[in-house]
Amino acid sequence: MKSRRHPLLGLILPGLLLGLPHGSAGPRVIVLGFDGADPVLLERWMDSGDLPNLARLRQAGTYARLATSEPAESPVSWACFETGSNPGKTRIFDFLARRAGTYHPEIALVRAEMRIFEPGRVWARNATLVLPAVLGLVLGLIAWITPGRRPSRVAWMALAGIVLGFGVAGAVSSAIPAEMPVPVSQRRGESFWEILGRHGVPCTVLNAPLAFPAAPFPGGKLLSGLGTPDLRQTWGTFFCFRDDLEGDRDTETGGKWIRVRFDASQATASIPGPRHPLSTGREAVAVPLEILRDAPTGRVRLRAQGQEHDLRPGEWSPFFELSFPFHPFFQVHGIARFRLLSAADPFQLYLSPVQIHPRRPPPQAPISFPPDFARELADHVGLFETLGWAVPTNPLKDETIDEDAFLENLKFTEGNRRRMLFHQLDEPGWRCLVAVFMGPDRIQHLFWRFIDPQHPLYDPGQAKKYAGAILDVYREMDDIVGQVLESCTGTDTTLLVLSDHGFHSFRKGVNLNTWLVRNGYMTLTPGSGEVYLRLEDLFDDRGQFFKNVDWSRTRAYALGLGKISLNLAGREPQGRVAPGEEFERVREQIRQEIFGLRDPETGERVVRRCSTREELYHGPYASESADLILGFEPGYRVSWQTAVGGIPAEVIEPNRSKWSGDHCSVDPEATPGIFLSNRRYRLDRPSISDLAPTILDEFGIDSSADMDGRPFPPAP
Repeated sequence: MKSRRHPLLGLILPGLLLGLPHGSAGPRVIVLGFDGADPVLLERWMDSGDLPNLARLRQAGTYARLATSEPAESPVSWACFETGSNPGKTRIFDFLARRAGTYHPEIALVRAEMRIFEPGRVWARNATLVLPAVLGLVLGLIAWITPGRRPSRVAWMALAGIVLGFGVAGAVSSAIPAEMPVPVSQRRGESFWEILGRHGVPCTVLNAPLAFPAAPFPGGKLLSGLGTPDLRQTWGTFFCFRDDLEGDRDTETGGKWIRVRFDASQATASIPGPRHPLSTGREAVAVPLEILRDAPTGRVRLRAQGQEHDLRPGEWSPFFELSFPFHPFFQVHGIARFRLLSAADPFQLYLSPVQIHPRRPPPQAPISFPPDFARELADHVGLFETLGWAVPTNPLKDETIDEDAFLENLKFTEGNRRRMLFHQLDEPGWRCLVAVFMGPDRIQHLFWRFIDPQHPLYDPGQAKKYAGAILDVYREMDDIVGQVLESCTGTDTTLLVLSDHGFHSFRKGVNLNTWLVRNGYMTLTPGSGEVYLRLEDLFDDRGQFFKNVDWSRTRAYALGLGKISLNLAGREPQGRVAPGEEFERVREQIRQEIFGLRDPETGERVVRRCSTREELYHGPYASESADLILGFEPGYRVSWQTAVGGIPAEVIEPNRSKWSGDHCSVDPEATPGIFLSNRRYRLDRPSISDLAPTILDEFGIDSSADMDGRPFPPAP
């Protein structure tokens, strides 16, 4: 592919850049990503004057609706953005993937693999040589300087030291694991910042999706974003300590409500940390928490690992820095914040997910590159949330916290991201600066019910209070863009603003496995009833999915967000459908019949599109996709229970959850994102896969032949 600049420039410039020190003069590119920014809302508010900076950018440069990925899911879309390739090359098809050889799902973004534990190997290699020699020398010297020394005593003491050294080294070596589980990114393909680094263009990436664990690249700095887990290796296990429970319980989205009992004004509890990586029972390592309650004032004092803080109802604590010992020789460090929900009747204390400490991340799970970049950012903005899904959508969905607490946390999180951006903007040396914000996506997931009178959970009174919250987030986006635009004035700087997808109201959920049962493609064991599961089951190897399914008579199942797979012989553990002619016949039969699905309440069509994986994907990993990928009409989304293997009674159910807006499993053609730039481009159906080659083209670098996207041509 040729650059839009002079052909010779594409050959000369990379070589020149390799010979220049990082930070040399030349074109610069700033990329601002806003997850979930919707073109319909954006256009409405640009036209009304609510977003003056974005409107100015649209008028002076370029604006277009940006085609999203297939499907319109954040990890899928951001992977296409970063690599310029389709999911058949990135290997990211969904938030979830089927674990090979099972019917059990797993997180598709990062997987744990057993790797050699380097500190243990270093110890085993060196300690058995050094420790005996050191102890032998020390004890020999002690014998030598002791009054009445005798050569025989010195020799025996030195020998005893050597023997003791071998014994200690062996005992410690046997206690240190030879292997440890290490997170490994599942995204494939080379990102544009890695390509830039190879061509001598220094790049800084903030809150980078699908970049955990952070990988080195030349001349670059990176902080990982979406896909970074908490210390429990989940998307964000939150906690609520309560005194009105009979026992501990898990919420649908994986939160934990923990029973506490007060003895007068004092209670003790435990903060569950990460599961022990080497324990067969996968028990969680916990640290103690002491709660002191002053009933007359409603104040609560919290103590944990030598730290304490007083809270009143509605207040957030600063970050508590927590250490979880796995072993006498190593521990992991995390941070978490408390919010006192109520001091009594009942007592409720919220604790955020325990996240990787930005100043002390595990060496085998780096959240930044260089490893001390996260520390540098924390030194500037203070301790910050490192969890890839930091905004507490699930605690609000599960009604653990309220809307005000959610908004406070959203402001806290996005405020830190903003400060990081402008801190790095002022730093010398970068030529490409990328920052991703998650605010639009997170608030629309939970607050769409306040702007959609047709949503089952719409409440006019609450809408009056909270309907403006989404616009407030877009105004913050507008303010960020405006401030960045000012920094571009008078410079050769290209500004690119985009979102990965748009948004819709989530009014009704579709239980695909229930539809498969009703239509004879999935068979349950005799006497089976409704099956409901929780997100926590996803992270528990002992979790049982697709309970009561008779696989010997099942031809298809749904897993993930809008995907159907056939129970294929030779691929699934108990496959029934034969490859070849039977597979094609059954798949096409399902494809045709699913279009007949109608909403029994309105008669509306539910499925707009149903594609085979061969129609959507190509590349070395295309065969790992589900067999059918559905695109629902706006207003419908695959149900929560389908995503985790549940089989409720009804095929279509009203969505009475606060999680009221979505994009996953909605037809991507109806869910485009946004694109704006201070440059004028000539655009014809621009796609999110075009961004990586466009960014490379701004530096005169030809995009890879493996990329599916093409650089945007300049307007005449």
